[in-house]
Amino acid sequence: MSGSSSSSSSNTRTISAVAAGMSPAVVLFTSLRSYPTNAGEIEGAKRVLEGVLGAVADAVHQVAKRLASLKAPGTPAGAGREVLLSWLARVAAANEVRCRGGEYSALKYLEGAPDGFMLNLTAAILRLTKPFVSGYISQSNKFMDLFSKHLVPTHYMTHGHRLGSATAEATLSGERGVFGAAASAGGGSSSNNHIPPRPAAPLAAGSAGSSSSNGTSSSDDVLMAADPAAAAASASFIAEVFFIAQRYLRVGLLPAVNRFTKLYQQLWDHYSHSATQAAAAAGEGPPRLALPVELRLLADCSLSQLLQPDMVADATQFVVLEILWLADLVTSSKQLMQQAGSNSRSTAGSMLACIPESVLGDAAAWLTFVIKQGQAEQLAAVPIGILMQSLVVLLDNPDQVRSLLVVAKLVQLLLVMLAPQVNLELRTQGSALGRSNLTPGEMALVTSVLSTPATQQQLVPALMRVYGQADFVVGLDVDRDQYDKFSMRHQIDEILMELWRDERCRTCVRQQAAAAASVHSAVGLAAASAGTPGLFASFVSAVLNDLMYLFKDSLERLADIRQIEDSKANKEVRGFTDVLELQHM
Repeated sequence: MSGSSSSSSSNTRTISAVAAGMSPAVVLFTSLRSYPTNAGEIEGAKRVLEGVLGAVADAVHQVAKRLASLKAPGTPAGAGREVLLSWLARVAAANEVRCRGGEYSALKYLEGAPDGFMLNLTAAILRLTKPFVSGYISQSNKFMDLFSKHLVPTHYMTHGHRLGSATAEATLSGERGVFGAAASAGGGSSSNNHIPPRPAAPLAAGSAGSSSSNGTSSSDDVLMAADPAAAAASASFIAEVFFIAQRYLRVGLLPAVNRFTKLYQQLWDHYSHSATQAAAAAGEGPPRLALPVELRLLADCSLSQLLQPDMVADATQFVVLEILWLADLVTSSKQLMQQAGSNSRSTAGSMLACIPESVLGDAAAWLTFVIKQGQAEQLAAVPIGILMQSLVVLLDNPDQVRSLLVVAKLVQLLLVMLAPQVNLELRTQGSALGRSNLTPGEMALVTSVLSTPATQQQLVPALMRVYGQADFVVGLDVDRDQYDKFSMRHQIDEILMELWRDERCRTCVRQQAAAAASVHSAVGLAAASAGTPGLFASFVSAVLNDLMYLFKDSLERLADIRQIEDSKANKEVRGFTDVLELQHM
């Protein structure tokens, strides 16, 4: 009886807390005894929350599957599929405001649907992609023609009505928007293909015609094309789901990740700064900081959904497929240019001119987040050798992947793949980056990466080339703190140091150095064939330029420090003189 009474009282408190506006996740964790010290109870609560979220995503996924295959009397063929895709496209368009400000201002713009809603919907959409994503990654014969048959880049031009502002973003080839790229490549005739067909009898016209606070609804808004069968014939369901899933990573998953990481870091910085000031005021040394309850609660509630097992696995495999797809396009473009000659550069390059640069940037950012959160084992289900080969291809073709913001994210991804223990001093202070020792999953990832032929033979010259080509980015309006030439070069230095510790990769560095020496010597012709003449010299020249710049900057800072010290000394002298004058008055 007493146990029943206690349980009833606990349930009453929970209902009251929810009614008062508290998050159910917060209520779940704070209702635990001695939170946050009881690790077993915390893990159990996480499993409960993850199970509920997984059930929600599964239910939405099942509804979407049934709607996509709807065959009801009195409805046109393909009507269910058209309604589903159009609704998903409209929800994504209504929430593009979540991307405003990029990673830099993730906490400044909080409009749009809540993170919980968008993450649940993103998880359901990723489940729709799972059959062909896992099929291709597992090299099933059924999906070997996935790229050539379904994932055609021109989808961005022909189905702009599904993809919203994605068609206006800068593309991987540096063009200003998809249709600007089409015009510059001679494809201007398709500039109107993004306009959806005019419907004759739209479904749910009453709700579609109402006004909305997000500014996307009007009397012309519809949920179904005039001819759903023709709309379905214009692109396969696989293609439609793949490209819509890209948008939901952009407007749903990544904004939630950015908000969590920014909020956590800001709260941690504020807490550590306040604790340090308090210790200094008390005459004590730097304090040994423990994770406050508020930050632990933020991490437990947020990561339970961001790292929900099914969603994180589906999202990881999806972005890996994106990277393989983009690398395949780059390779195909190079082959077209070689076959047709130099005059075909614009035609071949147009394959990437259709693709928003955020597609690759978001894929790299998600994988980086997953590894930093101690989930490196998620990459155990993907072919690391093919992934590394694809990353090297994307890095090693700056004429096609031109955005240095994207290249910087690729470099950061490679760093966390090779050295998951980056920022060790922060990790031991309880930051969001994870544990202070390598987990089995991290050890397996590092071993797998170092064992691939791409890492041993191609990664070093690709990184040296990126190091020499890095430059300042001018005119950024967002993400301005996400790229810095010296920061990216420092990350490349760290990667090269990790590679130097492995004998197999060290051989490649020596080959590049021997190739540089062979340029000035007739003896090193054999060595030159194993490396790229001039590449190592350009890399060393860039390193020396950085050293000279930093040395000059240090000298200037020393002069500034001396000037400040002299100014303070002069003020003290003037103050002392003023006191003497007052005493003699």
